[in-house]
Amino acid sequence: MSKLFSINTFSFIIKSKYIKIIKSVEKLKKIILKYNISKYNSIILGDCSNTIFLENFNGFILLNRIFGIKKYNYKKKWILHVNSGEKWYKLVKFSLKNNIYGLENLYNIPGRVGSAPVNNIGAYGVELKNFCKYVYVININNLKIYKLNNKECNFKYRDSIFKNNNYIIISIVLELYKKWKPILYKNIFNNININILVPNLISNIIYKNRKKNIPDYNIIGNSGSFFKNFLVSYNYIKKYNNIPYIKYNNNLCKISTNWIINNSFNKNLKIGNISMFNRNKIILVNYNKFEPRNLIIIIRIIKKIIKNKFSLKLINEVFLIKNNLINKNKWLK
Repeated sequence: MSKLFSINTFSFIIKSKYIKIIKSVEKLKKIILKYNISKYNSIILGDCSNTIFLENFNGFILLNRIFGIKKYNYKKKWILHVNSGEKWYKLVKFSLKNNIYGLENLYNIPGRVGSAPVNNIGAYGVELKNFCKYVYVININNLKIYKLNNKECNFKYRDSIFKNNNYIIISIVLELYKKWKPILYKNIFNNININILVPNLISNIIYKNRKKNIPDYNIIGNSGSFFKNFLVSYNYIKKYNNIPYIKYNNNLCKISTNWIINNSFNKNLKIGNISMFNRNKIILVNYNKFEPRNLIIIIRIIKKIIKNKFSLKLINEVFLIKNNLINKNKWLK
């Protein structure tokens, strides 16, 4: 069996029976045909930064390494056609270097471009759906390539159609308008003169904030924010009128899960070598041991306490794989 440790940011050392590196769409098609991927347990991964295997995986792991970025200059906008194996943070650096703005709030998010549409990645008031024009996919059942527009992707908060189908994402197309307007997340930019803010400064501020609040997975195993933020109705906000919130759309408000956890636990919860991160309780960290049982225990405790105190159901943002039970063939971070 092959070790998966090198792409597992939570530092659980697991093994997989089959690992194949995909460098082109042509090679992807050949592997799908050769191994009859559609009929077997299989998963497509980028950097495994948002996926935790709780045991060895008896199936096919395909590692996405399809590279390439093309930019197209139009009168009022830029179009970026990006292959799914590119690292997300490198795409943002590429856009800033080329004076293409709009992605700066998503700077330093781990993972590959192919995973971005799956969870409709977002940070600091910006989501992928704001500028994703098309997603190119291959259907593993017939090997045909389809071009899905923004509406067809059915983007929602940390969700999309790509979580439950037989599509493999091969590239995305982003539309970024030249008339730039910064999105200033109030918790980050409260004490900063907005007149001096330019895209590169915004990305630097966000980089420092993320570095301060999210541990380096090369030092401490983690998968970033473990749980989704809550989307609730205005009636819920009125019931708990001390909870800070941000308007998400006309019907829902977004509540910080980190705020909820901080107000539910006076100190960090720790089970064995699995613990809340001391500077950011929404992040669970692994101090270099394979303890899947303790990870499950700590997740259950957190969810139970929050449900009892706030009547809220916590939902994992990190994808857990146990007993080789997965939804087939989805792009994961």
